[in-house]
Amino acid sequence: MTDNRNLIYTRQFALLAFATCLTFRVSRLPPLMRQAVGTNNLFVLLLYLLLDAAQFFVVYKFVATGGKEAIQDTVFYKVAGAMLFVNFFMKTFMATAGTAAFTTESIFEDIGTGSVVVALLVTTGYIAAKGIRTIGRTAEISSFLIFTVFTLNLVFLKVYLDISENLPFIDGEISDVLKRGDKFFMWFGDATPLLFLSIKPSKRNPTSLMYGLSAGFVIIGFVLMNAIYGNASEYVVNLVVKVAGFNQFSDVLGRLDWTGIIVWLMLAVIYISTYLWASGEALKTLFKGKKNIVIVLTVIGVGAMTILKKDIRNTLDFVTGGARWYVAATNYVLPVALIVYAEVRKRKSAKIAPAKEAVGESES
Repeated sequence: MTDNRNLIYTRQFALLAFATCLTFRVSRLPPLMRQAVGTNNLFVLLLYLLLDAAQFFVVYKFVATGGKEAIQDTVFYKVAGAMLFVNFFMKTFMATAGTAAFTTESIFEDIGTGSVVVALLVTTGYIAAKGIRTIGRTAEISSFLIFTVFTLNLVFLKVYLDISENLPFIDGEISDVLKRGDKFFMWFGDATPLLFLSIKPSKRNPTSLMYGLSAGFVIIGFVLMNAIYGNASEYVVNLVVKVAGFNQFSDVLGRLDWTGIIVWLMLAVIYISTYLWASGEALKTLFKGKKNIVIVLTVIGVGAMTILKKDIRNTLDFVTGGARWYVAATNYVLPVALIVYAEVRKRKSAKIAPAKEAVGESES
């Protein structure tokens, strides 16, 4: 049975996919990947994006074909939800710590991490508690500004570009490149929280377009970072904001990096709200349907963890450490297991239904 509280329009699903699959891949990830693998970063990125595209297709298929409705009362679904909750907690922690670090390092240097974390999590926690429909509407309302700023910043980009900094595309042994590039699973698989919603069928389905745009913006971001900063890329704190600062109108209007700040913070709020909402959905059966309790507990846990770790380097050590393998496994294995299980259940139900009808007719 479809839960109308989690039922959203296809366009909202598409925009949520765009936001979750873009936000933190165009901020601190590009410099980290450049530092780890050098000019191989584009090659490594494309491998991640290919894996991500396959995962996104599985998630969308599961949602679009009513997979959740077919298995939501089963033990397997509840166990999978508990496993995914751990994933969502770690991803929310990464996103909160990254947003707080950027805010304290680049926007308000004299403000404490605790104040930023509390303000951020209270806001996103409230939006998450209101439900995925509210998050979807938030994505719709902010989408025009987000697309406008991204497009205009690219069109009116004014900076010297050395495209050769993206070469060689593959430098060294591929096995060595893959070994150095396997640290970044925490930044991918962001379609997973969308497993817990339902979508209304529509003639116009912009999902593939929105997902393609998110991947395209990420690739363009990596190319621009390499071309602008070269070996100094590792010092870039937030790529979106840095690129926004190189604008033809800066000479007339002054610094325009604030446009990138506003847009990126919008995306970060949507991202964290989505993960907090998904955390509530993943564990709500254990709390007798009271998902808001889960959201509150997640907010408290993530907030405490972020404030205690403080230094972003501690967070980066965590998200690029052993935790990434758990996130990778739950992101790429569980959705496949869920969709296979859902299809098996639906086929069994289809076989049982005619038999029940036949028995009913014979008894009458």
